[in-house]
Amino acid sequence: MKKKFMFLLGSYLPHASANGVCAEKIAQALITRGNEVCCLAMARYEDPGYEEIDGVKIYRVKNLWHVRVLDWCDRHSTLPCIGILRSAALWSWRIRRLLFFFSWPLSAPLFAWNFYRRAKQICLDNQIDCIIGVYQPFESLFALMLLKKYLPYVNAVSYFCDCLSGGVFPCILPSVFCKQMLRKWELHFFDVFDAMIVLKSHEQYYCRLYANTDTTRKIHISDIPFIENALMEKLPIYQEKHYMSSLVYAGSINMPLTDPRYMLEIFTMMDKSCIKLDIYGRNNCGFLFEDKSEGDLSGSLNIHSALPHNEILPLLLNADILLNLGSNNPRQIPSKIFEYMALGKPIISFYKYNEEPSIEYLNKYPLALLIKEDWDKIGDNAAIVETFIREKRGMRVPFSEVEALFPQNTPEYTAKLLIEICGGE
Repeated sequence: MKKKFMFLLGSYLPHASANGVCAEKIAQALITRGNEVCCLAMARYEDPGYEEIDGVKIYRVKNLWHVRVLDWCDRHSTLPCIGILRSAALWSWRIRRLLFFFSWPLSAPLFAWNFYRRAKQICLDNQIDCIIGVYQPFESLFALMLLKKYLPYVNAVSYFCDCLSGGVFPCILPSVFCKQMLRKWELHFFDVFDAMIVLKSHEQYYCRLYANTDTTRKIHISDIPFIENALMEKLPIYQEKHYMSSLVYAGSINMPLTDPRYMLEIFTMMDKSCIKLDIYGRNNCGFLFEDKSEGDLSGSLNIHSALPHNEILPLLLNADILLNLGSNNPRQIPSKIFEYMALGKPIISFYKYNEEPSIEYLNKYPLALLIKEDWDKIGDNAAIVETFIREKRGMRVPFSEVEALFPQNTPEYTAKLLIEICGGE
């Protein structure tokens, strides 16, 4: 029986975050199975209040003030004093967090209330059967909680792309306080929601936290849904047209959570005339990139701003080697690695700790090279990387093999799980 689903999330196409891309892939899998899907998102850049993309009805609310300012700064990055305006927007948000510390992480209660009211109206107008609150942002879970209380007959499912009480806390607030507040919210959410879908990397944390409680029966395990055949079908036939190898990193770089220094040093020790290194996404280490692009990696390193997902994909399709930086958070997996693997291309991943969450997945992938950031062995590692690039360039892993290795990472897996939660099929 056909069901009607609604996603609550921070951003959706065309300016989707990684969590928004996850939701989009699941939405398409639900539509393929004959269901209807709509979503309520927070507007980015000049996104309209309503549009339809690939069969999904997209409703949007005006975003928080500091986000709108940051988006404006992204579009006018060449203007003078843009850095001052960006810093002012970020500091205004930090101050707001401090002022509303008693309700943290609900730092914009009026915005969250308006988000809920808009979601309620959409839910009533479209006769929604199931609402999925995608975390982050926190407001999507808050709205989902209120909707479940107002509309108890609707299935309420939280989809945790990030770990709530086990995630990264803002440095302006004590970590003990943050964890206590998030645990209180989490317990209340889990009591109200019909089901919680958590990522495989969070399974051990949540199952241990809620062992021997009724909450465990509500927890369902899925994973980042980026393994899909549609990506592989877009791959060009590989032809050796140039001697330079194109290396691409796509994603945010936020030191110290992700640190590019070892990776950059590796490439400075190689023959720069044979590599072209492109990095796409927001970062907080412009000084480092500027120093390298004008110095040791001059002519090889190119730094680009963040691009919409539909513009990043062609760049990944045409790259020879895809790059990943491991996370220092043991429960935060870079979602990009699953899209990388779906393309079947060679991957080089750098990591600091043996507990880095990407390792478990990349160890199974036949065309992955994992490099531990050991400064005493950097010369040997540079030689290993150079050999890998030379020997693996142009090779592919068949999609059927990737799908068999990571069945929980397909959008169809999570879509089927949602339908089962709603009593369908």
